Amino acid sequence: MGSVLITVSKSLWSGTLCSGIPGPAAVLTMEERVDRILSESPLFDGYDDLAGLIQAFTKPFIHGGFPGHVDLSRLAKGRVGGTFWSVHVKCPADWMDFSNANYALRTEIPWEV
Repeated sequence: MGSVLITVSKSLWSGTLCSGIPGPAAVLTMEERVDRILSESPLFDGYDDLAGLIQAFTKPFIHGGFPGHVDLSRLAKGRVGGTFWSVHVKCPADWMDFSNANYALRTEIPWEV
């Protein structure tokens, strides 16, 4: 088992096992490595704190930018390939009726100690 791991790790480092992985001869800077990875694999960001940022908003825009402001040009520049946004909505009056497809998924978390 030990020799198999050594062989695989040597193959990965030399670039013989996986094509496209640079070996020791192709030393890339951190920025080049990040650029290469993000050009081949889109980054999906799921950590959006919009609700918290809105609550922390205390000064008008004329006094400075909105902390955490995101726009499409900066997302593209940062190579963000997609994002997950959450919104807070009012709970429907019939919240126990799961016959509507919008509310069909229900997860119960047991709070037993």
